[in-house]
Amino acid sequence: MEKVTLTRKELHDLVWKETMTSLSKKYALSDNGFRKLCIRMNIPIPRNGYWQKINFNKSVIIDKLPTEFKGEDKIQLEIRKEVSEVNQDQSPVTILTKQILEDKNAPLIVSQTLDKPDKLIVATKNYFINKKKKNWDYKRGDNILSISVEPENEERALCFMDALIKLIQYRGYSVKVMNDVTLTIINVTEIPIQLRETTKRVFDRNWL
Repeated sequence: MEKVTLTRKELHDLVWKETMTSLSKKYALSDNGFRKLCIRMNIPIPRNGYWQKINFNKSVIIDKLPTEFKGEDKIQLEIRKEVSEVNQDQSPVTILTKQILEDKNAPLIVSQTLDKPDKLIVATKNYFINKKKKNWDYKRGDNILSISVEPENEERALCFMDALIKLIQYRGYSVKVMNDVTLTIINVTEIPIQLRETTKRVFDRNWL
């Protein structure tokens, strides 16, 4: 992402020439993020009514930049990509989520039917089929994903997991099964994942 470096003085001039809302459209920082940045760098911001006076060509007073500041004099701002909603002041998880959603090539759609499924999906589907044929007494083999759903939901669960695996692989990571545990491998970090449907438990008052 393209970045621009501004001095404290340049940022001060900027926030007195354009509204925070206007600046947030140009830079990957929310309007609230600009306010917090100005507070951190001891930069005064326009008070209520300032922009109304500007709109009606009335005279305004621009607060001078205070000299009392011991922090870093420069700040880097990311130029906002067109239609991008990613902001520098958002959490890493939020930024990553928005980057994935804005990636037009990312496989984010869950198909209604399996299309060129991953080998783990194929192995798990075969396991489901054979388990039914053997009256549910069928040995669990290798590479079976951690999926716990009712039989009528198995196909949908496989479609979802197939989409998830392909997205993980698209991001440059991998999925594997070890000791009956499904793991997402991100660099050297192993994250267990499991797909199961929620159940609604009904309790008899006589049991309590």
